[in-house]
Amino acid sequence: MRIFVTGVTGFIGQNLVENLSSKGYSVIGLTRQETIRSKPSVYEFLKSKNVDVIYGDLLDYKGLLGILRRMSNTSLCVIHLAGIIDAKKLDLYNEVNVKGTRNLLNAILESKVDIKQIIHMSTAAIYGPSHLTKQITEEMDEYRPETYYEKSKLESENIAREHLKKYGLPVTILRPVHVYGPLKVDHLILKMIKNVMRGLVIAPQPLAMDLVYVKNLTQAIVSCIKESRRTVGQTYIITDGRNYSTDDVIRSLSSIFRKRVHILRVPNFALRTYSLFSKRFRYGLSNIRFSGSKFLNELNVRMSYDITSGLEEYVYWLVRERFLETSERGRNLHGHIRK
Repeated sequence: MRIFVTGVTGFIGQNLVENLSSKGYSVIGLTRQETIRSKPSVYEFLKSKNVDVIYGDLLDYKGLLGILRRMSNTSLCVIHLAGIIDAKKLDLYNEVNVKGTRNLLNAILESKVDIKQIIHMSTAAIYGPSHLTKQITEEMDEYRPETYYEKSKLESENIAREHLKKYGLPVTILRPVHVYGPLKVDHLILKMIKNVMRGLVIAPQPLAMDLVYVKNLTQAIVSCIKESRRTVGQTYIITDGRNYSTDDVIRSLSSIFRKRVHILRVPNFALRTYSLFSKRFRYGLSNIRFSGSKFLNELNVRMSYDITSGLEEYVYWLVRERFLETSERGRNLHGHIRK
């Protein structure tokens, strides 16, 4: 069986390739040719991991169908990561996230390729932050997405679920919480890191801040592949295995830098005003928590990274790639940040 990955050049895609390659999986990566032209280093990385790079576009149905038909003699696990997260217009989200998903699943049906599993990457954000129930689990079927992105991801998930129920496609849906890690500059976490390095953090009273380290997410994907008989037809919220708060992040960063941090508390109403425009902290301000226990318990999985070990690796990457200035450049920060 080969692994067919859409969105292979993205943040999660590259981290997933690293994991799959280390475990000996044969990977086919779908990407647009213009994306590779703009990211030559990514192309070199994919080739170094023996990824079979195929040029195609999810919005080109005929081209996509042709690609899949050429794989008719191969058993595939499809991991659908491709999507857009930052656009100004709803139409663009619908075009890429919704139409792209529909095209992929319809092309799989028409091509009659041997599909063992389809892992559809959704997001926990489809629930929206305005729930009276503060502990969100997979059993909840009330969704209140607010942003264009959240609405498009809910619609694309509905398409995946329809193809599961109506056509019997072997779909597994993953809903990760906020994903962070190497290959993505997370501006919120980066700002928190810089504030901790200065020794002064302006923060509200502790807010819920559910995170999943990208390597834990790729671990979850691989676990779903290995346990496909149990995971097909299932939907899972993916977390690090515990709930965090903003203070947990601050404490972990303080430990990493061995820096005493002073926290200047600001009232939550000030943060609410900021959140209206930035769309940040909406879930924390509503005290929404996401439970990832279904996935962990059913598959008996223990995530490899906690908040401190994940942030350690992330800080090292930020320093190495010069997104973070520090006097310790070129060495392990305080001798214990992992390379």
